Amino acid sequence: MYDYHLHSHFSGDCEEEMENIILEAIKRGGKHLCFTDHLDYDYPDTDIQFEFDAEGFIKSFEHLKEKYKDEIHLQRGIEVGLQPHVIEQSLQFIKYFKPEFILCSFHVAEKKDLYTGDFFEGKTPEEAWDIYLEDIITTLTNFKEYSVVGHLDILKRYNEGVKSIPYAYYKEKLDMILKIIIEDKKGIEVNMSGLRSDLNETLPHMNIIKRYHELGGQYITLGSDAHMKQDIYSHFEDVLEMLQDIGFEYFTIYNHNKPEQISIKSTLESL
Repeated sequence: MYDYHLHSHFSGDCEEEMENIILEAIKRGGKHLCFTDHLDYDYPDTDIQFEFDAEGFIKSFEHLKEKYKDEIHLQRGIEVGLQPHVIEQSLQFIKYFKPEFILCSFHVAEKKDLYTGDFFEGKTPEEAWDIYLEDIITTLTNFKEYSVVGHLDILKRYNEGVKSIPYAYYKEKLDMILKIIIEDKKGIEVNMSGLRSDLNETLPHMNIIKRYHELGGQYITLGSDAHMKQDIYSHFEDVLEMLQDIGFEYFTIYNHNKPEQISIKSTLESL
């Protein structure tokens, strides 16, 4: 099993020790873990600190990577929460941190938090979709140092009105985003956290993943978005089967930001 989106105590919203997560993965027979702790510059909720201790992370991670090198493959990733005005600052961090995998996510729009609901105030659901997706388009036009884009439609997790808007409404803007990603020779993630919530669906929805495939997208990672050790690898097999039904033959892992394709069929046969 492979997990390319998970958090440890180096993320401001997580208390799970990195070693506990590794031991849980080994216990389950996992092959790869890529830690993607949060970096969100200028995050509007000051109660959460998303500018994590890079030096502390590197020291702990490298020690554990060596300690468990014969049992599991560990990778140093990062989840970069992007806004148009923090691109340069984020690039400087990436240059220093040297992650093997860069998950590009969007947790904030108009400098307002999605999670707390501030972003949705005074907007119709349609306006929220328009503004959020336009922010992503602006950012991806100017930021190219990423491996995949995370949970593309996460907006619907935080607002019932937004969730009720049909895919057909925002499909055109999402197509623009998917085409940028494909042109950049980058990928998208299938975030499994929605399957553990009331959403009961992946992020993004399988309609979007299917559209990525139709447009020629090739690179797709699987991530639990786990903040607790018991959630790593969640729904891994289910999602592989969904991807296979869409027409994907491979899912993607990354080594030093270089994509490698893994056979879905062979992986399912080995589980």
